[in-house]
Order: sequence, then C-alpha cells, then structure tokens
Amino acid sequence: MLVSKYQRGDTLIEVLLAFSIFTLVAISTFALMNRGINTAQQSLETTLVRQQLDSQAELLRFIHDTKPAIWNEIIKDS
Repeated sequence: MLVSKYQRGDTLIEVLLAFSIFTLVAISTFALMNRGINTAQQSLETTLVRQQLDSQAELLRFIHDTKPAIWNEIIKDS
C-alpha cells in the first residue's frame, strides 16, 4: 500500500476540530444532565411539601371528627 508523503496522519486542524466537537457534545450532555437533576430535585421537594400538607390536613380532619372540644379550642384561637 503506497502512502503519499502528504497523507501520513491527521493534521493538527483535524485533531483540533474533532476535539472541539467532542468538547461541545460533552458540555451539552453535562448541561442537559444538570437540568434533569435540578428538575428531579424540585419535583422531590414539591412532593415532600404536598405530603406534609396532606398529613396536617388529615390530622385536622381527625381532630374535627373525634375531638370536638379540642377542635373548638383550635377554632376559637384562630
């Protein structure tokens, strides 16, 4: 196989271009992953707050249904 003296390997420009493309793809991937992690964290926090609110509402319903004297004290204070 004959190789021309000008076709020995990749040129510096080709290597820099390939490295630039790889870097761009890597940075884009990391940015996308970071956005996904932030969205998941926000969803988790929202879910935890909703669970706490549901728990407090359930406790208030329980007190209203089973302990009228305590319920009246709560209502009177607010």
